[in-house]
Amino acid sequence: MTVKRYSKDLRLDAIRLDENGFLRSKAFATRTGVFTYRKADGSVFRELRPPEEVFNEDSMNSLKMVPITNEHPAERLVSPKNARRLTVGSTGAVYKDKNFVATELVVTDEKAINDVNAGKQELSCGYVCELDISEGTFEGERYDAIQRNIRYNHLAIVARGRAGADVKIHLDSEDAVEVDRIDDGEQKKEKNDMEMKKMKLADGVEIELPLAEAAKLDQFLKGMKKDVKKADSEDTEIVDTKEVAKLTAKIDMLEDELKKSAEKLDAAQSDESKITEGVKARLALEKAALKHLKADTDTTEMSDKDIKVAIIKSKRESFSEENKCDTYIDAAFDLACEVEVKADVEVEAEKKKDPAYKAIEKTDENQTVVETSEDVRARRMREDSELWKKPLSSK
Repeated sequence: MTVKRYSKDLRLDAIRLDENGFLRSKAFATRTGVFTYRKADGSVFRELRPPEEVFNEDSMNSLKMVPITNEHPAERLVSPKNARRLTVGSTGAVYKDKNFVATELVVTDEKAINDVNAGKQELSCGYVCELDISEGTFEGERYDAIQRNIRYNHLAIVARGRAGADVKIHLDSEDAVEVDRIDDGEQKKEKNDMEMKKMKLADGVEIELPLAEAAKLDQFLKGMKKDVKKADSEDTEIVDTKEVAKLTAKIDMLEDELKKSAEKLDAAQSDESKITEGVKARLALEKAALKHLKADTDTTEMSDKDIKVAIIKSKRESFSEENKCDTYIDAAFDLACEVEVKADVEVEAEKKKDPAYKAIEKTDENQTVVETSEDVRARRMREDSELWKKPLSSK
């Protein structure tokens, strides 16, 4: 299974400006150990980066001369199609430093340099790897899978991480994980996790649970019925302090699992709603681009912000997005679209003041024909060309 990963929590070290004004620094790109990721459904997944994979020569070489970006690209990975727009610098030499992979880097973009000098000094490594689903422990820490064939794509300058002061740009994040391919067994498991089952409890109460949770509850209830039946057949005292304590513990555990399942479902529904709103917003932006930008403008690789800036510049050539926050750009975008609408209305109003623009209606039995200003001009020219055929007035 091939996945994309985004490591972060690393920090620029020994920052300096060279004679060209470029920013140079050393950074730890990654390390060995167990990393925790969170899937889209909210579940936690622990992945091991073993020394033989982290310090593999091909893997380390893939980190040499990769692009540096200011935040992760919306397209997830840097490619030849977007590299020119996204790249603000590059990595250099790569080498092993104890249990870390270290790299030299240079930042050449003015805005990115200003951001770093202003305190934006944490990094996030974007890379692709293959997951070997194999459980085990590493240095006393449990893991669910092993990362193999690690190949780096870019190194992003980001606003914040989550590591301590002694860890500089190398712990993996809990950002979204994009799975390229899932085998049939995993697809069936994920489908079963999302399918729901209705169950009836005492007093006609009906609840709906995921299949896995419903199976646990059903097994628990069957076990309780079996214990009660056994107690009745043996004519024993049902109330037993130890047994009650065991049953209470089981109930508490089941309630905790049900609560976690409900939280996962709520999170999944929230993510789906956010995706829907995001699609609607993108479609509206694409529609605005068709109206305000040149017909040959390709917005495929453009982010939402890039499209808004392009529309603003189509109305205000002197506009610059440098040091402008997202709120400012959104307001400028709305104003640019609003000015266009007002301009259309004002032009139409000026046209209607021209008497020749007014439509002339002629009734022909049950059909009404409307002449536009262009029709009127054409008719008058025809009439003028026929005047020589008419006799001169006696006056």
